[in-house]
Amino acid sequence: MASKNRPRLVQALVAPLTESRKPVEPGETIKVKQRSTWNQAPPSLAALASYTAAGEWVPGEQAPVLEFMGKVYGYGVAIPVSIALYAVAWVLQRPSRLLLFAVLALVLWATW
Repeated sequence: MASKNRPRLVQALVAPLTESRKPVEPGETIKVKQRSTWNQAPPSLAALASYTAAGEWVPGEQAPVLEFMGKVYGYGVAIPVSIALYAVAWVLQRPSRLLLFAVLALVLWATW
């Protein structure tokens, strides 16, 4: 069965996933492009602050109340939570950091 006999819908769905634009033959192994958050680093805190300040979550002109609510959420929730979670991720990335954090937390807890 040649690829030219394959329905156009199937060809249209498979074509963007392959490395090249050549038709995929039945039984042929294809290499799929990865589209995920694992391929990119998370945005920096500066990028989050810039995104919040610019109001880029809604394209075009928006109502002032939506812009205000977005900035309150960005500065009040998104950035503080991101700071906390980035710090947790940084500590958990290395066993020595985790050990140092645990010792420091234990000392602070014991002397409090």
